[in-house]
Amino acid sequence: MSDIEGGKSGESINQNTNLIEQVGIPHEKLVESFRGLIKEQQEVHTGLRSFAEYAHEPEVLSPERAVRSVLDWYAGSANKEMGEMFFTVRSAWDALSYDHYEPGSREEGVAGSVLQA
Repeated sequence: MSDIEGGKSGESINQNTNLIEQVGIPHEKLVESFRGLIKEQQEVHTGLRSFAEYAHEPEVLSPERAVRSVLDWYAGSANKEMGEMFFTVRSAWDALSYDHYEPGSREEGVAGSVLQA
């Protein structure tokens, strides 16, 4: 059984939390930042749905899509080093979130193609 499936999962979570705190981001601050980012993206999404070209979009933007959209934005950065780093982070996010993307959605298609490559 892997650390994620059980057994030592508490140790793994504590090790990851300690690593995050070692680089200067307390766990609570990280969670708060993600929640704020998701809320902000959902508000933008709601506003965009008022335009006809976005009317086909789901009423509520899922947290997975919200985070992916921000990572996608930064992955396209003109700063090559930053763009490559965010491309890697976005690919990792896609690997973790793939099963949560709506079947047939743009995110599922793009994530599947990138991950397959």
